Amino acid sequence: MIRVTTSIVQAILVDLQIIQNNPFSIITSPDTYNPPFTNSLDVWYNVTDGIPHHHEESWGFIGLAILFAGFDVLYSMFRLFAAGLIGGTMICVCMTAFLWIVVTLKYRWQMLKRFGEIDWTIVC
Repeated sequence: MIRVTTSIVQAILVDLQIIQNNPFSIITSPDTYNPPFTNSLDVWYNVTDGIPHHHEESWGFIGLAILFAGFDVLYSMFRLFAAGLIGGTMICVCMTAFLWIVVTLKYRWQMLKRFGEIDWTIVC
């Protein structure tokens, strides 16, 4: 049972592909989200072919399915957290840059205005 579980977990880690399944895809297109743990369990035991299997009736398989469903929930929560963290960081950076530009332009404009008010006959 432990060897089977480690094989399934290894297959899951290969299938996660964080780069292709970026965290924003769970927000932008939730229909395309495929739970990696439960799908890997289905592929491993081939439960989609309609043939009755003896392992589906065992308590170990049911417990493993419930455990992997919990992992899917945790994984989707992690993806939502990562998407919120990335989105919040982007918003903070944009707001900071906007405020910096506004303050800088305000003082630059005042400096240029004062520069135009200088009596250049005294300087020359």
